[in-house]
Amino acid sequence: MTGQLIPTGVTFGVGRNSINDAFSGTSYMNNLELDSGGNFSAGTGGGVMYSGGTNLYNIFSTGSNINLWISGTGVNSISQIGGGNVSSGSSSVAEGISTVAGGNYSHAEGNNTKAVGAQSHSEGLQTIASGANSHAEGFLTTAYGLNSHAEGQNTITIGSFSHAQGQNTTSFGLRSHAGGQDCIASGDTSFIHSKDSIVTGDRSVVLGGQNITGTTDDTVYVPYLNINNDIYLPTPTIPSNSGDTGSAGQISWDSDYVYICVSTNTWKRSPLAGW
Repeated sequence: MTGQLIPTGVTFGVGRNSINDAFSGTSYMNNLELDSGGNFSAGTGGGVMYSGGTNLYNIFSTGSNINLWISGTGVNSISQIGGGNVSSGSSSVAEGISTVAGGNYSHAEGNNTKAVGAQSHSEGLQTIASGANSHAEGFLTTAYGLNSHAEGQNTITIGSFSHAQGQNTTSFGLRSHAGGQDCIASGDTSFIHSKDSIVTGDRSVVLGGQNITGTTDDTVYVPYLNINNDIYLPTPTIPSNSGDTGSAGQISWDSDYVYICVSTNTWKRSPLAGW
């Protein structure tokens, strides 16, 4: 690094020193080590050395390791040297190997990751965060949706505010959640954690099992339910006749009968008696 150090009112002693006096080229050095012979070297406790002439940043971590950084193409951005990293967004950071921080205020780290959306963050291996404020982590994950989060392996978030985790899951719906393996949540505010299943109903849930398709809105799909305590039906919908609207398995009651829908729009009832 070239330039002239012009200290003003600074006293140096053996050990670590912090210097904030300007070099020509507007360069700064922090946390240097001064040995007994009067020579400066990189401090072992962490620090930063910036060369304005070459736009090089030397980041000293604990110990003797040195990470080299360089100014990126974006305003106030930096990239780690030696890994083919690119920081093109304003105030972005690219580190690791073949990472791209293209969004303003974005951060890409790991191996072959891309943070394209503004304020996005990608990490891991071959992940992409393209939605604004999105986060992609793991392996082959992609966060397209605004404020979305993709994690695990080969997961995709498309809906805004959505979340995908596990393996081969996709959250299409707004505010949806997809978890497990090979599952899709496409309904608005839907939730799924299963295997080889899909939920398309808005505000619907699929829990457990496999090969389940949940299409009805406001419905919870559970393949097998083991309840240890009582079941309460506080506000039952009473069918007006045996052909009233209903779905197979639906149960209702009043003070005289228990009603069960045995097939679509077909009800049967059994009288209740005291004892």
